[in-house]
Amino acid sequence: MKPRTARWARSGVVWMCFVFVIMEASAQPPLSPSSEAGEPIRFTQILEKLAQKTRLGLLAECYYAEELIPPTNAAMLGEDWRLETVAAVYRREVVRTRNVIILRPATDIAAVRRLEETQSSVRFPAVWWKGYDLLEMRSWKNADGGIQMSVKASGVPLSRFCEQFQKETGWRLQVEAELHTVRIFASWESASPGEVVEAIALLLRGGVEVSISRTAEQKAAEQKLEARQKTTEQWSVKQKYTDELLDGLLQELSAEELSLFQQGAEVEIPLSRLSPELHARALRFISDSLEELISQLALDAQMPLMRLREQLAECQPTIKLPTPMRRWLGVKLTDPATGESHVF
Repeated sequence: MKPRTARWARSGVVWMCFVFVIMEASAQPPLSPSSEAGEPIRFTQILEKLAQKTRLGLLAECYYAEELIPPTNAAMLGEDWRLETVAAVYRREVVRTRNVIILRPATDIAAVRRLEETQSSVRFPAVWWKGYDLLEMRSWKNADGGIQMSVKASGVPLSRFCEQFQKETGWRLQVEAELHTVRIFASWESASPGEVVEAIALLLRGGVEVSISRTAEQKAAEQKLEARQKTTEQWSVKQKYTDELLDGLLQELSAEELSLFQQGAEVEIPLSRLSPELHARALRFISDSLEELISQLALDAQMPLMRLREQLAECQPTIKLPTPMRRWLGVKLTDPATGESHVF
């Protein structure tokens, strides 16, 4: 073969090999999370890798566009899987609390991305976040009786997360309607409900309003108990008369006496100061209280009080108002014969 002919033959072989390599490369399937290369390109998969490397919780807002990106971001990461590098590549701010790492977008980026999410969810409903249904929650009580929980969520809307959160903890977590469709990645091995709420508030840069109320079961149980007490227990004379007389007695106080009462000091009102109608009711209270006390004492202890009962009008009858330590009205009688005071 002549030299020139041989040179053209060799060039032809090289060209054919080059074309074959290109065709072979184009025939390869695109890189995917299940690719043999094993290099995750979805943001949620990268977050999962990070979660496996830390003992802290991990929380982030996710966008579907980041799940469809070709392996550019993953290539930028290379072997550098540090948190700061992932945050820089995916334009996230790192916020840390005691038990959780939060990757949140800047406010302007979040606004644009959420608008894009809304538009694309309407345009491409058949594929929008399909297959992203991982949501696992488990709760238990620790040694102190507090609730602890584990969480795993990937690309789950916040509304669904809140529903499951309430089922597991009893905490009703409400978010604005505009935030219902925000998708999150969450991974906690152990966290309290309060820590979860705090982390979500930090992720969304939102405020938190706490509303504490009894459950329907608690209210029903308390109402049932109250009704049972009213039918099975007989209130003491002092309990009964305190409810009936206290408001009227307070109206009889001077401004100084009312101030002392409100500060929890001992305040006494002689029956001689009361209006005729209130005086009669107050005297009946003292008489009934004295009878109740006599019935509870031994016979020898009853005698002095029985004598006071016969001379009640002469015993300077006085009512003692309740204090923080004594919930009911009290009575003070002074023995006209000895000057001794009896307080009960």
